[in-house]
Amino acid sequence: MSQADTNQLLPLNAIQLPQEPSWWPLAMGWWSLLLTTVILLFTIYFFVRYKKRKLKAKKAALSLFALEKHQLSPSAALELVRQAALSYYPRERIANLTGLAWYQFLDSQLEQPRFTNNKVQWDRALYQHQEPKDKEQLIQDCHTWISEALPPKKKFRVQPLKAQSVNE
Repeated sequence: MSQADTNQLLPLNAIQLPQEPSWWPLAMGWWSLLLTTVILLFTIYFFVRYKKRKLKAKKAALSLFALEKHQLSPSAALELVRQAALSYYPRERIANLTGLAWYQFLDSQLEQPRFTNNKVQWDRALYQHQEPKDKEQLIQDCHTWISEALPPKKKFRVQPLKAQSVNE
């Protein structure tokens, strides 16, 4: 038998390859990667939004310092510090602090005290009409407090009010 006769005896069809696998539906690995990516994006979005909201009062106070840098008096700077502190700390704890208690609170939020050591200069700056000679340093202390103490760190959070005795 010849080659031509063999081809006629066997009726063979052409080889057909199966279809390539479709990318849809996705495999479980791709679904888990997609879900992880979506969760990560939402987490980042909400974290950034939370941070922006938390730092809003601090940025506003620092921008006021920048705008009024040369016109700011120590009493105005301390008032700006009080307003910024009221944005982060409980009103009932901060609003009634005056004098030494206020300076102690401010220093309790910093690693190095800046206000109780200068109590005499602060009292002169707040209650006398003449400009103090260390005006720039007092204003710089206020700027430093806003920069370093806000928002409150966990180790410097406000302790609850202590009951004061009658003898104090």
